[in-house]
Amino acid sequence: MSTSFENLVTSGTFSLDGGTWEVDNNVWIIGDEHEVILIDPAHDADAVVEAVGARAVTDILLTHGHDDHISQALQVQKRVGGRIHLNPEDQMLWDAVHEGTVPDVDITDGDLFTVGDAQLVAIHTPGHSPGSTCFYASSLAGPDGTVQPVLFSGDTLFAGGPGATGRSFSSFETIIESIRTRLFQELPTETLVNTGHGPSTSIGAESPHLQEWIDRGE
Repeated sequence: MSTSFENLVTSGTFSLDGGTWEVDNNVWIIGDEHEVILIDPAHDADAVVEAVGARAVTDILLTHGHDDHISQALQVQKRVGGRIHLNPEDQMLWDAVHEGTVPDVDITDGDLFTVGDAQLVAIHTPGHSPGSTCFYASSLAGPDGTVQPVLFSGDTLFAGGPGATGRSFSSFETIIESIRTRLFQELPTETLVNTGHGPSTSIGAESPHLQEWIDRGE
């Protein structure tokens, strides 16, 4: 069995700046029959643990520090193991949820994570939050067996535009620059984009619309 990704959708809330919203989150599981990496194990620790099954968890990668993405990280780690990784520029968001603790490992741009026969590289894409980070694999199998380049974009890039920037610690100008220079210029157009919420898309499907997003604004 080659290294592949799986998707688990969990439901809960996102709270920031005094507001709370109902959200569905994409949890991504990358690996083979022996070991996996988790990306953003959101909302429901029981569902994540069940999806992992008997496989070993080597790493828990957090795309950013918003509570809907990190609230269950410590609980999941307690049950299945794995080192928690977060860009330290989002430490203030982590502190708001897990006061008095720190993630195990700081993520820096260019960090590599190996699972099975695949490798993920961290791409720092600030804007949605200061520490927002995407993870890119040049070759990864999907649930249907299709092998292609894959980006796990967190809340940086969605089908239809960039992630939200109207809240604390966010910047529309910064997220546009991150998408333009780090994603659209560096990644192949055929790259599948697996997002933090909602449907997947591709670099090729989104890149022609960059100017529309700039004109639309945040």
